Amino acid sequence: MLTDVKDATDVTGLTCEKRVIAVYPTPSEKASYLEVMDFVVSNDFNSRAEGGDGKKDLFLSSSADTAEFTEACNFTTATEKYEAIERTRAREYSELLAEFRSKLSKAHSLSIRRGGSGSSFQDYDEWVARARTDYYGDPSTTADIRSAMDSVSEQPLAETGERFKMTRTLVAELNKFCLRLVSRNRSLRLFVTLGRVSSASELTCSDCHQPAVPDDMTLLSHCGHLICSKCSISKVCGVVQEGDHCNATIASHQRLSCASLRLQTSSDLGSRFSSKIDYVVNLIQNKIDGHSIPNGEKVLLFLQHVKTREKLEAAFQVAGITFINLSSSRDLDNFKHEEKGIQVLIMSIGGVAAAGR
Repeated sequence: MLTDVKDATDVTGLTCEKRVIAVYPTPSEKASYLEVMDFVVSNDFNSRAEGGDGKKDLFLSSSADTAEFTEACNFTTATEKYEAIERTRAREYSELLAEFRSKLSKAHSLSIRRGGSGSSFQDYDEWVARARTDYYGDPSTTADIRSAMDSVSEQPLAETGERFKMTRTLVAELNKFCLRLVSRNRSLRLFVTLGRVSSASELTCSDCHQPAVPDDMTLLSHCGHLICSKCSISKVCGVVQEGDHCNATIASHQRLSCASLRLQTSSDLGSRFSSKIDYVVNLIQNKIDGHSIPNGEKVLLFLQHVKTREKLEAAFQVAGITFINLSSSRDLDNFKHEEKGIQVLIMSIGGVAAAGR
């Protein structure tokens, strides 16, 4: 018992049991987590390559793409599920492709009007030649890039404006657009493939194009391609489509057994808020086999993040679970009195709720 700390509580009489519970995520959550993991690993590598300690905080980055990665992990209502995220990814890719096509159209028009003379025009021509090959290492994205080039060459010359000049910076921007297109397309493919893995009885190998049962498939999370057990997997994806190769690097953590994905995935349709929050609700309502809360017992719930608390509160309201947030001694008194009928006391780790009474 601690006697020299204000508001300390004697807990020596309490029986404690440590349990680690596996909660299987939904396909949309799993795809988002895979994206975050790949981004963190890449971020860690780049930080170390630049002489850092690899501990750059993902959530403090100002990158718009980083914000999208982290936001994708926040599931608050039934509409923010697999299909909604897939549509969002598809829309983002289409919008980025349209933006790329617009800038490409101006560059193409300027090249035609000026006759393609000068070092900047030479850089542009060299970039066009590279982009028409499988230089960016993603077959379907390369097909879209070629299609954009073909479409702008057939359209009337765009108005470029006096300030729009062919510079090496412009060529670099076009190159960045292509790299972002590859990233967005792979992200979309990962979401689509994970949904198919979770529900389809038969899948098609991205390499040999032969059908196979999901248990014989491996999902490459970096690019979203599926490889059957008859095809080999190296450090690079290597999938070929229409003569173009996928050059996505494949680390060990990016090779996921589809058999395990199917076993360790819950349904998006059955999830109202998120798999973990659903589990907490079911646990409190004694709907989990092997885990039960005796009748009349109350629940203390320790949380660290505000967003998690807000989601839990919404889930409790829907489920009819009575709860209260500990912010004052009055809240604790209300929780302790049986006539109040409050089942769950929510406490924030590190705040006033962490103090005993």
